[in-house]
Order: sequence, then structure tokens, then C-alpha cells
Amino acid sequence: MRKPYIRQPLDSPLKAFDNAQFEWMPMLTVRVGRRLEPQRIRLEALLDTGSPFCLFRADVGRSLGIDFDKGIPVPIGGPSEGPGEGPRTVAYFHNVQLSVEDLWTVEVRAGFVEHLAFGCILGRRGFFENFKAVFDHSTVPPCVEVYRI
Repeated sequence: MRKPYIRQPLDSPLKAFDNAQFEWMPMLTVRVGRRLEPQRIRLEALLDTGSPFCLFRADVGRSLGIDFDKGIPVPIGGPSEGPGEGPRTVAYFHNVQLSVEDLWTVEVRAGFVEHLAFGCILGRRGFFENFKAVFDHSTVPPCVEVYRI
């Protein structure tokens, strides 16, 4: 499956890049739900090869009836942390069903966190161990090709 990136407006221009007003983001449409339950939430998810996990905002978990903070707690942070700085938040992990572009469904262990810039981040554990993604920046807009492994 090949999908173009989504144009994401920026809050302020990027001066280092000719005052760019937007950023191209590799996004997929996903549905998430608890195993064997028909309720699914549809949202846009960012493909992030730098994230070790699949992550969802806590409100997504709450909407599914998941008592998210009863999951397995894992301290998480980001690449901006320096030596001696600890993780900035805790993700609570649960097993969920993830449907990608209504083509494939896999069970993943995903973390739920209170503060997340996107509704969902698709990371290495869960997403990239089930799918291969080829990022193509030779076109405008850039595209991503996703294959089920």
C-alpha cells in the first residue's frame, strides 16, 4: 500500500528552512480496540522509526473502556534527554487490536500516556516488527509504502 504524507501546518515558520510553513508527516489511518470487542476508535497515526513503542493518548484508552493506568508501567522519554535526566512520563501498556488502513489487523502491546502530540505513534515494537515501511522523499508530497511482513 502506498500513501502520501499529510501536510501538517506549523505554529511558526521554520527560519532554518526558508521559513517553511508546514511539515510533511508520514501518517496512516488506524483503528484500535480491545480484543474481541466491536468498538474501535479511528485516528491518524504517525509512523516513527525512532520510537521503540506504539503509543496512544490516554483519552483513546479511556474511550475504549481501558483503565489505562492499571497496565504495565514503563518510564519513557525522548531523544532530547541528557545524561542524568530521567524519563519524563510513564506509559501504561495493554494489548490492543490495531487495524491499519482497514487492510491488516494485528495485536500489539501499546502504551497509553497522558500527554502525546499525536493520537497515536506507531513505533518499532508492535508496528515495525509486523510491517515494512519504505519512505520515499523523491516525490511531492513524499510517500510511504507499507507492507505486511
